[in-house]
Amino acid sequence: MSKKHVILCEAGWHNARELSLELARKNIPAQVLIKGRPEKEVRQMISRRGLINNVFIPDKFFAVFVFLYVFSGILFGKELTVFYNKGKTEKMLSGFKRISGKFKLEKIHHQTVS
Repeated sequence: MSKKHVILCEAGWHNARELSLELARKNIPAQVLIKGRPEKEVRQMISRRGLINNVFIPDKFFAVFVFLYVFSGILFGKELTVFYNKGKTEKMLSGFKRISGKFKLEKIHHQTVS
């Protein structure tokens, strides 16, 4: 069983980026799921770096992708911590806490890492 950290980047990327860098400094890999495709300059600045893997997902597929990604992680028994920045996402994913004790959902506070 492996522990996985997923950072959802839906509205603004600064706090998500700070959190991913903080995790990397602690030698903790992070999967960053980014809604949309930012401008080229931003993509270059936040491109894959060491333990940080950024995945750009088209806006209209983001919610479905996140739901299926989290569901499959739980289904395969992974310990999963998902950091989010929108209340709508919290509502969508909070039901997974009842399904699995290995699932944690945390609001992005770039100085808080579990």
